[in-house]
Formats: sequence, structure tokens, C-alpha cells
Amino acid sequence: MSVALPRPVWWPQALQHLGEVAPVFVEIDRLATAAAWRAPGDAFTSLARAIVGQQISVKAASSVWQRLLTAVDPDGAGLLSPPAVLQLAAPDLRACGLSERKAEYVQALARHFSAPDFSAAALAQRDNAEVVAELTAIRGIGAWTAEMYLMFHLQRPDVLPVADLGVRAGAGSLFGQGGPMGAAELRRLAAPWTPFASAASWLLWRYLEYDPELRQQVRSVVASA
Repeated sequence: MSVALPRPVWWPQALQHLGEVAPVFVEIDRLATAAAWRAPGDAFTSLARAIVGQQISVKAASSVWQRLLTAVDPDGAGLLSPPAVLQLAAPDLRACGLSERKAEYVQALARHFSAPDFSAAALAQRDNAEVVAELTAIRGIGAWTAEMYLMFHLQRPDVLPVADLGVRAGAGSLFGQGGPMGAAELRRLAAPWTPFASAASWLLWRYLEYDPELRQQVRSVVASA
């Protein structure tokens, strides 16, 4: 199971760079001191958790995830493995709160990881585009899930999940007209964030967690820049 850690090892360099191109990120980081980056678990667990979290709230995803862990690991060690998942029938997975489609996706992922020619270690040596290409070939894994794998399992510093509603909403609130920013506009805005777009994306998620007063405080930094 993943644990939490304060920030990735490249965070100081990321914050220095982002502070130079968009000082508001430094203010968001200052206000997010209690927030933790999700540390990598094993490769299969990271992807399975991303599938569980697709298109549902963080709270709902956490509940489903805990029920899934209990189903595959009644002793409570918090372990999720391809063989354990494959031992469960689809109705068992749906009883955990997974939709029929997500149950199929988790099983497809377990079969892929059980294949003799698959190596998570070899996958980790490939560049971002190659990782996304291989993962999205697995049924149920789209670009967003692959990007979450890059960010949180492989700890890659330069990932911009342009389809993520939180990133688009945060960018639109801070740098746009208030509504979610379109993908093309977000790419243009984020060009200077490279090579630390992962950090910028994470900070935009944290910004959205603030209450309205804190969000206004952060926006004032943009207005005064």
C-alpha cells in the first residue's frame, strides 16, 4: 500500500523553477505544508488504485479501495497482487463498489501483469511517451491513468495531465477566466512549467482544496504579479 511522503526528491528544484515563471506556485506550496505527495507502492497496486479512482470523488474512491483490499487480503496486510485479484469473480469485485466495467478493467490489468513477458522494471526504464503507449494498450487504462502512474509511481517530474478536471479548473481559476481551462490553452500556459509540470499540477490540485478565502488570497498573488 502507498504511504505519504512530504515531496519528491526533485521538489526544491521544481519549486525554484516554478517560482521564477509563476510566483503563485510558491504561495500555494506555502499554504500546503501539511499536504503529502503519494509515495509509490508497487506497480500493480498503483495502476489498480488509479482505475478505482476514475471518474469518482477521492472520498468514494478511498472507500471502494479499502473494501477491495479487504476482499483480496482479509488478514489486513494491505497487499494487492494480480493472483489475488484473479481469484475473485466479477460479482466479488462489484460487491466492493466497483462498476461492472471497472471490475473488468482490474481483472484485465491483473492478467497483463501476470503475463510472462511483462516486466514492471523494464517499463520503468522507458520514457514517458513509451510508458503511456504500453499502459494505454491495456483495457481500461487511458491517458489519465497512465499519467497518474508516471507522476506517483515513477515520480516523473514533467507530467501535465491536460484532461484532468482538477488541473483544468485550477488553471482556469488562477490564470484564465474562472471556468475550467481548455486543453490547448492549458498546454500553452504550461509550456514554461517544463520540466516540472508534475509539481505545478499537484499544486493546482492543492489550490482547489482551499476554502474560498484562501483561494482569493492565492489569486491576489497572480493579480499583483
